Amino acid sequence: AFSGRYARGIENGFMRAMAAVETQFPAYPVQNALTGAIRAEAAKNNDPELMSLWAGTGAGRVFISDNANDTASAVHWTRLDNPATPARDVSDINVDPVNANHAYVAYSGYNVNTPSTPGHVFEVTRDPITNTATWVDLSYNLDDLPATAVVRDDLTGDLYVSTDFAVFRLASGDTSWTMTGGMPMVEVAGLTIVPSARVLYAATHGLGGWVLDLGKLK
Repeated sequence: AFSGRYARGIENGFMRAMAAVETQFPAYPVQNALTGAIRAEAAKNNDPELMSLWAGTGAGRVFISDNANDTASAVHWTRLDNPATPARDVSDINVDPVNANHAYVAYSGYNVNTPSTPGHVFEVTRDPITNTATWVDLSYNLDDLPATAVVRDDLTGDLYVSTDFAVFRLASGDTSWTMTGGMPMVEVAGLTIVPSARVLYAATHGLGGWVLDLGKLK
């Protein structure tokens, strides 16, 4: 991301633009210092593509910040979850590249442990005026499996979610998840998608990394 430290980042415009030359970047703390001015200017211009804004916790809380690059004491976080959302680990947040107030949130754990607040994949839209959020449960027919990551194909609108047992796809406009062919039936800890290249990458537990050609999906 910006600092040069290895971490699971929230994909934004900066990360996508630098992906092709990431091996040429200096390591932390040099990269962190070099990108400091970028983050500061982005904050002044309210440009979320150059800032990290969303965060989730192990207790199911979801937050958004509009001034994440201010000094630590000045950063303000707005809580977006509510009593109806799962009180389980937020495993991933995929932010809309054209709307920083819109994201997809994945939850780990099992519904059986939070029967009154089920769900594994949600679409979240925040109203920046009222600082409230609308949550839509997109879990549909998805089995009660811990979701580990969620990504969106920005060219088709399809969603992909990885779980402890397989990768599933929700076609744009559909309400039924299907198992993604070409991916292993094993724990998939993370997903990375490059819509422009029509490629989906999956990091598995025990079976290494996998690549799926999205252009071949029916």
